[in-house]
Amino acid sequence: MFIFRPNIENLDRKRDVRGLLKALHYSGQSEKARRVCYDAAGRLANYPYVKVLEELARVMSGTDDSRTAAHMSIEWLVADMAHQLSKRAAMLKWWESTKDNPDELRNTLKSAIERRRKNEWETVSTRISNEIVPPKHIAVRIHQIIYNDDPTPREDSVVDKWSEEKDRQLAPKLVTARAELEAKWRYQDSLWAKEEASLLNWMP
Repeated sequence: MFIFRPNIENLDRKRDVRGLLKALHYSGQSEKARRVCYDAAGRLANYPYVKVLEELARVMSGTDDSRTAAHMSIEWLVADMAHQLSKRAAMLKWWESTKDNPDELRNTLKSAIERRRKNEWETVSTRISNEIVPPKHIAVRIHQIIYNDDPTPREDSVVDKWSEEKDRQLAPKLVTARAELEAKWRYQDSLWAKEEASLLNWMP
């Protein structure tokens, strides 16, 4: 256990998952002590491991102030099911029915990761697409077509050519961005695998 009050920000920066889990059970009656547990619960949302779920569920089942943060972190970790588990009672019921099935828990965590990565890719690809802007005269023409300012709407070859040009510029940028994201995700996967393995025999 900690001799001094743990620094949650430092533990998270060092990716000290064990330290964060210990901090989750930090005892004390002061507001600062309660804040340690609350902050640790929030930071643990960054670590998609069964052991983390177990410890967050223990806190969520209790009466400490940090149970709300624990609930929110579990919602983040199991994103695909969050809408079903927004109520604490529903979350506790789900946990009781799945806590003894680590394979199901891992699949739930994996599904949430895949959902977040899909959203991340959509955000990145949309940003890149929006960064490619047409010349002013083409932008005006597009505005006319979209908002029906043109009294005689028609197929516009200038706009069509710009659309083709944008696709030509966009394609290699998307390929590069996707490769960078996949490299980041592979690194995350390897990091998470090592960290989760280190928690197999961890006890609070």
